[in-house]
Amino acid sequence: MTEKSSCEGDTLTIADIHDLVAGVYPKVMVDGDMDAGAWSCGLVVGLINDIPTVKELIDRIVAGATSIIRERLLRLAGG
Repeated sequence: MTEKSSCEGDTLTIADIHDLVAGVYPKVMVDGDMDAGAWSCGLVVGLINDIPTVKELIDRIVAGATSIIRERLLRLAGG
């Protein structure tokens, strides 16, 4: 963040950093400017353990779907 935010500690308020974070969401999420400032990612970020290429991700999704479909068809067919 800024030197100000690290120096103020427990006395820091949102008003102190408002100018630094206001309007960041559209810059990051819409324009893709990851260096625009602070942005949120949520708790799910802790579940990410790799960052595959788009091809790898699609291949995984297709393989998973194929596996699920085959298993369910076998159960339906009594096998």
